[in-house]
Amino acid sequence: MRGKVVVVFDTETTGFVGPGMLPLEKQPHIIEFSAIKYARMELDEPWQKIDAYDALIKPPKPITDEIRNITGITNEMLSDCKPFVIHAPLILDFMNSCDTLVGQNITFDEDMLKAEFARLNITDWPSGKLRRYCTVELNEPVFGRRVNLTELVEHYLKRPHAGAHRAMVDVVATWEVFNAMMEKGLV
Repeated sequence: MRGKVVVVFDTETTGFVGPGMLPLEKQPHIIEFSAIKYARMELDEPWQKIDAYDALIKPPKPITDEIRNITGITNEMLSDCKPFVIHAPLILDFMNSCDTLVGQNITFDEDMLKAEFARLNITDWPSGKLRRYCTVELNEPVFGRRVNLTELVEHYLKRPHAGAHRAMVDVVATWEVFNAMMEKGLV
């Protein structure tokens, strides 16, 4: 991989993103955003973790039992958290300082950020200008289907994926899978 600054990121949300023509008020909200920034000066140098962003985010309405069961995030955990509007400039700053994005099912997370930014009339989301790698898309030819992060962790790292659906846990696992893929020449 050629990039010098990579951001690996993930979101947990109140639901699934609907079609682009669905009004913003019907789109889900981000309840957790996590990202780690890695950098290297030369292609043959190892990647170094240089920064991280990890936040629970208060949505405008309570989360459902289904989302609580998937993520382990409760309404009580979110009750004193700041809304997305407070995190938006910090997330933009964090993401704007990289040249490459990495994510598991990255389109979903990008669409969630775009919806949240659109609610705030923010149009300078950088993802279209950045190199991007999606571990789901990269592995479709390997597995012959779309695979989840738990399957990728078991396949590449030979261990269970404990703590799935918490954003920072998934960010760390995505980076570890991506590194294993780079070592095998798949990226």
